[in-house]
Amino acid sequence: MGCSKMDSTVLGQDHPHLHLFGSCSDDMTVRLYKVDTSGEDPTFEFFKELNTKFIEEWHTLTYMAFEQGGTRLAAATQNGYLVIWDLSELHSEEYQPKVLYQRRVHTGSIEGLKWKQGKIVTVSSDMTACSWNNSQK
Repeated sequence: MGCSKMDSTVLGQDHPHLHLFGSCSDDMTVRLYKVDTSGEDPTFEFFKELNTKFIEEWHTLTYMAFEQGGTRLAAATQNGYLVIWDLSELHSEEYQPKVLYQRRVHTGSIEGLKWKQGKIVTVSSDMTACSWNNSQK
């Protein structure tokens, strides 16, 4: 399995169309892998790479979460940004996920990210917790 040298978060989670495993990394990337569990041991095949190089400040990715039962992926950065991608057409090999949202939401590092029941909750080293629902931008 190909990983960057400095993966900071690794998690596996189901996507509505594909069984995916995701990792976010210090190199500003999210890597998605297809998971095949049909054999004796699961196998991982690299599928897509997303990046946050459009954030002009230096940063690392600290957390990521797939929307439960949905079509979006959120990632958080060490410098307080929240980024959300649309994965609705991910079943197509040619599809490149679009950034739906990017904004600095904390003044400190995001130290936790959870997506549950249509809301995203982040906690930060700036000693705040924030919550957003689907309609907030």
